[in-house]
Amino acid sequence: MLKRLFFFTICGLLLFGQTSQISLAADDLGQTTPTTELKLDQEIGFQTHPLDQLYDAKLTGKGVKIAILDTGVDRTAKDLSIAGGINFIGPDRHDYQDRNGHGTKMAGIIGARKNSYHLVGVAYESALYIAKVANDNGDVTHANLIKGIDWAIKQKVALINISLEFEKQNKAVHQAIQKAQQAGIVVIGSGGNVKFSGDTARAYPGAYAEVINIGMQNEQGDIFTPEFKHKQIDVYAPGEHIPATFLKEKLVSDTGASAATAFASGTAGLIIQKLRQDNQPINQATVTRRLKQVLEKDLNQSFRKPLLAFGYAGALIGLAMLLLSLTYAFWTKKQGKKPQRWFFWVSLVIFLGSCLTYPILLLCDWF
Repeated sequence: MLKRLFFFTICGLLLFGQTSQISLAADDLGQTTPTTELKLDQEIGFQTHPLDQLYDAKLTGKGVKIAILDTGVDRTAKDLSIAGGINFIGPDRHDYQDRNGHGTKMAGIIGARKNSYHLVGVAYESALYIAKVANDNGDVTHANLIKGIDWAIKQKVALINISLEFEKQNKAVHQAIQKAQQAGIVVIGSGGNVKFSGDTARAYPGAYAEVINIGMQNEQGDIFTPEFKHKQIDVYAPGEHIPATFLKEKLVSDTGASAATAFASGTAGLIIQKLRQDNQPINQATVTRRLKQVLEKDLNQSFRKPLLAFGYAGALIGLAMLLLSLTYAFWTKKQGKKPQRWFFWVSLVIFLGSCLTYPILLLCDWF
């Protein structure tokens, strides 16, 4: 845990250089080469986290438009098929080529094609719309983010992925997100990385009420670090060692709030497809509830299962002692002797304490 916190502390120092600009919620922002390359042929939704119930229902994200507001995308990547794109960084609106790598990773996690090449994304038949709102260094202005949101609304997307974070609220950005929600678009945003021990600061736009705010799970399905519990998180998604596409046809292992956000967006794409098939309403509340059902069904089980076993064992021991004390009291009374009550009370306290151990420890874990 200390190594992870140290890692995120260093990443946080690299991420937040200017308060007037938004930073990408990435653990490796600005790097020109990946820290960990993977072998080819990875399937995110099949290996990283069980999405069997969605894939068994033949859900692929087909027909679902997903906008990714980021550093662009590697247009030469064979794993990615782009339905539309635009550049808000320079004068050439058609140049949304990614030269940072972050946007390409997000696109791969969400919707890398199932084409027997390298990577299979979560919603591998979704339609990806790319808005390059961050420059090659990963710097994003509020104005460009707003332009990206407005463009996504015009494209009539179903979902907007924003793997960006900034420390302070911005009225214009908030209004743009409200406009997207009014247009029936589900907005999913990063809850922000934990940059140092005790960092519970909220990240925007993820913390806005109109955004599904995403926190990280580790590989064991637990909350990555306790600080996330205080960051106004709506849904926890896998965010550790997620396979992702990168520049020059490489695959990398990505860890961070960005990866978790992209994973949640891909899963939301599958959920939206299912809601359409069932003629169910598609809105933030419905998608949030379904995401929690799918992604959080085993949340913190590696912590809770030992506690539950401990509680059961303690309760059985206490029950055995309680029965033993009653047997002892009955036997001594039959012998015409006065039973020792202290044994009964000690047994009762152990029994009740054991029964309360599990809920008390869970309550402590929550806080």
